[in-house]
Amino acid sequence: MAATPEISLSAAVAGELGQPKPRWMPLEGNPEVLNKYLKNLGVKNDDYEFVEIIGFDEDLLAFVPQPVS
Repeated sequence: MAATPEISLSAAVAGELGQPKPRWMPLEGNPEVLNKYLKNLGVKNDDYEFVEIIGFDEDLLAFVPQPVS
């Protein structure tokens, strides 16, 4: 017996209605872009910012500006 592929309900309904199926959109992960977005949302406090984390090793986490809350 062949396995049937799993699809989401919204994709199934879109297919039945002849509409294009939904696609996953890429998420932005650039700290510079996210910080600009944060300011555009109205966050004026410079204590809040996004930074890039290279890895979760202690040596790499030492590059994250402190204090971190």
